[in-house]
Amino acid sequence: MARLNFKAMAEDINDPRMEKFLEFIGKTAPDVSSLKNVAINERPFLPELAWAYFAAYTSILYGSLLRYNILKTGVSNADKYWKTELAQKILKAALPHQSAFIESQEPEAYFYLLEEVEEKLLFELRKILEGREADKAATSRAKEIMDAVNSVEIERAQEIAIA
Repeated sequence: MARLNFKAMAEDINDPRMEKFLEFIGKTAPDVSSLKNVAINERPFLPELAWAYFAAYTSILYGSLLRYNILKTGVSNADKYWKTELAQKILKAALPHQSAFIESQEPEAYFYLLEEVEEKLLFELRKILEGREADKAATSRAKEIMDAVNSVEIERAQEIAIA
């Protein structure tokens, strides 16, 4: 979804060629009902910052899947069902130095931040293997990211309840 223009696709959603294209790319998309968060069982054993980066990482992936599923439904005005601010909130908490990029790009470009979030996650996991403890700054950082993730989850749940 990183290379696709969501708004342009949403405008042509009723074009049979668009339906065919979405069907084609959908063959590689995972079935949402089969997705399970097996990592949740490991959360008690992970430092807060590692879990926070994992949550930010998965939010980018789920965001792309959600955008695809919105298009696939064929609903008009598809972009009204995706609030860019919610994804931005999580990414800016995880990568504050990328705030200008995050604000200036469409959500399709957030995919390009996956590698950086993954590097931060792997760094935190290496610290576990080396037996290093989390410091105050890491705990504070984790709280900021998880606050953003949790507030976005609450907002999305409220939107679903309203719809």
